[in-house]
Amino acid sequence: MAFKLKGMLTNDGIKRRKKENNNDIETYIKERQATGRFEDQLGGGQMERGLETLKSAEKVSREDMVKRGYPEATFYQLGSSPSGMYGPEDNIYMAEPTLYQKIFGGKTESGTDLHERAHAFEIGTTGAPGNVESNIQKAIKNIPVKGNYTISDYMHPSEVFAELLEFKLQNKIDPKKIFTKKDLPKLREKLKKEKDYGMFNINDIYDDDNLLRLMNEVADVNNTKNNNTRTA
Repeated sequence: MAFKLKGMLTNDGIKRRKKENNNDIETYIKERQATGRFEDQLGGGQMERGLETLKSAEKVSREDMVKRGYPEATFYQLGSSPSGMYGPEDNIYMAEPTLYQKIFGGKTESGTDLHERAHAFEIGTTGAPGNVESNIQKAIKNIPVKGNYTISDYMHPSEVFAELLEFKLQNKIDPKKIFTKKDLPKLREKLKKEKDYGMFNINDIYDDDNLLRLMNEVADVNNTKNNNTRTA
């Protein structure tokens, strides 16, 4: 996610992309909500606000992301160029892994696209994108991580959510499933194959008990511009 620099170029002359089909996220989230276990994170209109934000999110090119006021999206940052980025102030995102990121980081455009759309949903649940911490983020922050650290020492809670939703959808995990200790060996085996976000991935951050909490207690689904923009 990223934040917009004021006084940058306007929308004039920018070619818009078509909106993505969001049935994957919408179906998953609605089935998650139907379990009745996530009222704190999805109830009271939160799910509806998130889905509305998701539906109206606009996908743009890396070049247009820069023109819209997100210079950190530029390709010319060598190894530090983000593979994707979501800007909540404009509800726009890009998903364009570089060739280097595809070959050496295992990034794909479809996975990055899903990750950025997850940001749009989660941040949209607040009704005030970029300005208020979502209840999904609060749920993630409530789950202890390894060592004498907080989740923010590893990665932003919004990134944990996006990584988690991307993982569950790409592995076709039943949204109603409740994970138990007998699931841990296969779960960790799958998580080990996930590419790191920065220096860590979800498998590195949680012990067994708290990994199960993350899988079961979260509804599912760096930084400039007021620090609300999410980069991946």
